[in-house]
Amino acid sequence: MEAAGIRATDEVLELLRARSRPVDILVGPGNNGGDGLVVARHLTVSGADVRVLTPFGARRLRGGAGDTAVNYGICERSGIPMEDRSWKELLHAPNLGLRADALVVDAILGTGATRPLEGDFLAWVKGLPGLAPEVVSLDIPSGLDCDTGLVLGAALRAGTTITFVATKVGFFLNDGPAHVGRIVVADIGIGEGMLRY
Repeated sequence: MEAAGIRATDEVLELLRARSRPVDILVGPGNNGGDGLVVARHLTVSGADVRVLTPFGARRLRGGAGDTAVNYGICERSGIPMEDRSWKELLHAPNLGLRADALVVDAILGTGATRPLEGDFLAWVKGLPGLAPEVVSLDIPSGLDCDTGLVLGAALRAGTTITFVATKVGFFLNDGPAHVGRIVVADIGIGEGMLRY
């Protein structure tokens, strides 16, 4: 997770060097969210204007098991702005809860997502296109099935997808090409032979 977050941070910093702007990081409760929290830590150390949105609930992230909970605690103690807002609140907030001109890091859902998005979460993702000037997705755009490339009700459209170890089959099938944008494969020290497909 640390290696993935550091490699992703390098790519985000390149985008910020091209055009400085605030960064809103959307964090889910799983390992993909943990990757986003590592990015939040390292971007903050680099001097970026970072804010973390935790629409799945801060209590769930803080009280969870594993590296995601550990990184959430580190971000809190580091004073990184953390906003715990429900999907309903984001859906009805100006600009869908994003700061104007923010670079959005999508760390909501990872490669394990296979169920369709529902309710306010679904409506929020459907409303995003055109509002976020640029989206950087970690590993895969949230809402895209990594095996089939099908959209699970709705999916974020990334300008850049920073995927770890290797590209995913779904990037090239069905809806995948319209959602992944520029693909960056980040080496995190795990060879492709270690992957289980």
